Amino acid sequence: NEENVSNRREIEDKISGKKFLVKQTESSISDTEKEIANSNHTIKVKTECIESLRNQFKNTQNLVFDENSLVCSYCGQEYQEEKKEQLKSEFENKKQNELKRITNDGNSSKAELDTEKERLKKLELELEEHKDS
Repeated sequence: NEENVSNRREIEDKISGKKFLVKQTESSISDTEKEIANSNHTIKVKTECIESLRNQFKNTQNLVFDENSLVCSYCGQEYQEEKKEQLKSEFENKKQNELKRITNDGNSSKAELDTEKERLKKLELELEEHKDS
């Protein structure tokens, strides 16, 4: 009889251990699924950001110097050549700086997107491993 009680406790301990492993695996699956959802959201946001930066780049690249800005808005006379060149130069510098900023932001966002896509692949593999166990 004691032997039966001992065997029963041993079996109950094994069952309890297996139940714990099942709960732990279910929890891991749930956590990984949440991380995958977050990763998908991050990828969507980064992709939209990159598209927005592409549009900003195109719009900035298409900006053309306004020749009307070479005329004084108060008296209607044209500025001197020196002032005209300064205004054109300032416009081009500002445009080039903005294009550089957009390019840098785009490259940074692309790197973050690539990193997140790799993370997503790992999470999906991890999820499959959890489901197989």
